[in-house]
Amino acid sequence: MELLVLQVSSNQKIKISKRPKKLTWIAEDKDTNVEIEIWELGHIITKRVVEDGDDITQLLNPNSKMTYKALAEGNIRSVVKGQRI
Repeated sequence: MELLVLQVSSNQKIKISKRPKKLTWIAEDKDTNVEIEIWELGHIITKRVVEDGDDITQLLNPNSKMTYKALAEGNIRSVVKGQRI
């Protein structure tokens, strides 16, 4: 299985679309590593301002949600639902 692993940090001053993606590695440890799913969410509407007469179905972004399978270190198990990391 080919895996993509992303390391993300939060910086509220920078818009998420402007930040570069960073790649990192983790040690292969079958006893502790966990397979995870990463969600990348984009804009749902492709136009900045929706005007009267616009066909909303033509403005929907079909790629607004992308998911990836990845391998994470075992300590990711301590993250609780809704927690930002």
